[in-house]
Parts: sequence; structure tokens; C-alpha cells
Amino acid sequence: MILSDTHGSLPDAVLRACEGADHIIHAGDAGADEILMA
Repeated sequence: MILSDTHGSLPDAVLRACEGADHIIHAGDAGADEILMA
């Protein structure tokens, strides 16, 4: 899964979509560090 431009917000639907992913790559504009740790 590749994400980008979350700008400090990670909706529940996106978190659910990531649950089965082997790898998650954030391509930038994450916002708060907590987004990368979610």
C-alpha cells in the first residue's frame, strides 16, 4: 500500500484498508509523526 498527502489525518477507512498490507509506504506530507506510527 502506498499513501501520501495525509496531512496529519488518517481516516478509519484508510486504516482498515492497510490492515492486510505486507508493506505500507508513505510518500510524503504525512503531517504529525503520529501518522507514521499509526
